[in-house]
Amino acid sequence: MRIDQHRRKNLFQTVLNDNRSRFRSESLWLIVEAVGATLNGGKVHSELAILAHATRWGLPLVLWGIVLKWRKGESALGKSSVLTHLMVVCTSMTFAAHGWEALKLNPFFQDLIYNFVALFNLQISPELTALHLRGIGCMDLMLAVLILFYRRPKIFLWMVFWSLVTALSRPLTLGIDAWPEFAMRMANIALPFMLWIIHKAPEAASTESIKSQKTPIYE
Repeated sequence: MRIDQHRRKNLFQTVLNDNRSRFRSESLWLIVEAVGATLNGGKVHSELAILAHATRWGLPLVLWGIVLKWRKGESALGKSSVLTHLMVVCTSMTFAAHGWEALKLNPFFQDLIYNFVALFNLQISPELTALHLRGIGCMDLMLAVLILFYRRPKIFLWMVFWSLVTALSRPLTLGIDAWPEFAMRMANIALPFMLWIIHKAPEAASTESIKSQKTPIYE
């Protein structure tokens, strides 16, 4: 069993190492794309693109950082590591931006609610839609602030669940052709999930497990 775990860890490290340059390039490209969306405008709340896309450009940046740490034989992800703080900040920014958009009743978000309710041959009033969106916005903003100061596994697990729900809402309400919208939001799920794994583990396990099983990564 321990041999299998060691082999899986070796394979995981090798995959990350082989793609380290790609992670850095993808992160840079996604940052530039977010800046371009902010400058070009044309969409509601496009000025929030850098914040709203923080998990998208943050995930490959974190993966690149993990590879660099492992290549130096250092522990990559502990509860107090720089990469963990980066994941928290990126997750917080994305939730804060989406929460603000919901509070401001983003028309696209309203359409998602209308279309979802229509799946059950029901209708919802604009007033009730606005109430739901404002409630969602308050929740997202609360979570964004909360994880900066109070990091608990259950909070990150809820963020994983909610991110999955919002990502699935695209293909469910817009049709299967909207699957790229779901795929683009996988980072919204991945970062909270990684944070959940880190914070549900005992401190010693989360900070020393990699160091105690150091395996060199070859070029």
